[in-house]
Amino acid sequence: MGAHQEQLTAAITNFKEYVRDILNFSSVVNHIVIQDEIDRQATALYGLRAEKAENVTPPTIQLDPSCLNCDSRTAGTVQKAFKIACLTYNPSQIKIDDQMFSREEILEISTSILEKLKKRLYNTEMAKSTI
Repeated sequence: MGAHQEQLTAAITNFKEYVRDILNFSSVVNHIVIQDEIDRQATALYGLRAEKAENVTPPTIQLDPSCLNCDSRTAGTVQKAFKIACLTYNPSQIKIDDQMFSREEILEISTSILEKLKKRLYNTEMAKSTI
């Protein structure tokens, strides 16, 4: 195999790796967007006296029990004076390839993929500038 053909083969392999990583990154971002849409559609505000049922997924947004307004001992008085709701956000986990991830884990994965792509691109550009 000639030097030119080896360079071409290496360039094609490198390009395939770029495309694979870009597809992985796009897939991760797409899963986040899909789960956000599912959470948005399932958003509901449950009252203070909503009973907890077994095997029921908790709502994405609910009253924050640590809020003075939502404290059952003072809620009546405070709610009579003000119409306030203290909310808490409970994001769902994201399923990718039959494995569950938190949003923080997904962000770490996507950041890692982007860093890998940047390093590879930077190393490729540095190699070209020394030729």
